[in-house]
Amino acid sequence: MKKKNIEARKIFFLLVLAFFLVFFSLSIYTVLSGIFSFAELEGWDGKKVAESFSKGNGTEENPYVIHDASEYMYFKSLIEGDTYEAYQDKYYILDANIDFNGHEITPIGIVNYEKPEDVIVHGEGTEGEVISDEPKVEETKVEESGESSTEESTEEKEETPVNDEAATEEVEEAKNNDRIFKGVLDGQGYSLMNFKMVEGSKIEEASYFALFSKVSEAEIKQLNVENYKYEIPELDKVVVSLFTGISEKSNLDVIILSDFNIKVKKAESITIGLIAAESDEDTKINRVYINGEIDDINNGVVRYY
Repeated sequence: MKKKNIEARKIFFLLVLAFFLVFFSLSIYTVLSGIFSFAELEGWDGKKVAESFSKGNGTEENPYVIHDASEYMYFKSLIEGDTYEAYQDKYYILDANIDFNGHEITPIGIVNYEKPEDVIVHGEGTEGEVISDEPKVEETKVEESGESSTEESTEEKEETPVNDEAATEEVEEAKNNDRIFKGVLDGQGYSLMNFKMVEGSKIEEASYFALFSKVSEAEIKQLNVENYKYEIPELDKVVVSLFTGISEKSNLDVIILSDFNIKVKKAESITIGLIAAESDEDTKINRVYINGEIDDINNGVVRYY
């Protein structure tokens, strides 16, 4: 009888121990889940940049995966960084909605298309100098005899070198060095959402406000962009696009742009494009859906495309 009581006590003790172990484990799990859930709920802080993609190697079979706002900013940093060429012609996908938590972002891409200052094109001199083919006439000088004479130099003024071909090559090289998106981005139906833009991308004399400054030989598909604002400060020349400023030889398919708001404080010239402010004949835009608001603009010349 005594032996049975001891066995019963052992079983009871083990059951109590098991109960406390389960309760303790569940408590730890609940606390940790709450911490991580709170961090996820808190969202992107407007600064964090991931150190890598969630997974993938950039091939068509195994594309780079963009999972959250910090990885999107990492993607942006690669497109614009010193090793940008290594990330062109790659494949990227979204596997979740990318929520920027109301923070500011800037357009993806750096466009370097400018006429180099040290290249002289035909018809231009330096600092307003006019190139002339007329012979140089020296100043009137007084000879010892007291008579004045004017001598025309037989030497022609040295003409500022002109090199149209070099100028063209420099410009083309600058275009080729644009740090812009060239590749495939598949949104898989997910959204880029809840952001604002107050700073554009400088291209020549204009400030371009768009998600991408420029895309070239790119394919972007199945992507939603929603709940975003352009708050454009006072500028001289503004180009606004809901998606990309410039598109060259690209395919944009199933792009949904919704719940956007554009405000321009003041500008001398404003160009507003919908999916692309500028595009070439090789760009194909298919199945685009747009729903948003452009506030009244009472200043400057406004052009819609």
